[in-house]
Amino acid sequence: MNTIYKYPVKWDRVSKTSAEVCIDSRIIDFGFQGNELYLWAIVDTAYTETKEIELEIYGTGWEIDRPNELKHLKTLQQDSCVWHIFVRNK
Repeated sequence: MNTIYKYPVKWDRVSKTSAEVCIDSRIIDFGFQGNELYLWAIVDTAYTETKEIELEIYGTGWEIDRPNELKHLKTLQQDSCVWHIFVRNK
């Protein structure tokens, strides 16, 4: 069965972070609830194993290392800040 799950993204405004999600999941969105960042993913509930997704989050105006290796996932606004979420192509 497929279900949408919400996962916290542990992030302290440094560029590199990660989230622990089900191994068979497809990210569909990111967003803030209060001051906490979450991602939503479609998950096949037959799988219980998890994996770590490495994310890079940059504020507008921040320097980006090797931007051609990044895939943009989402841009979010939080108060006066604008955050851009990426995953690095491997």
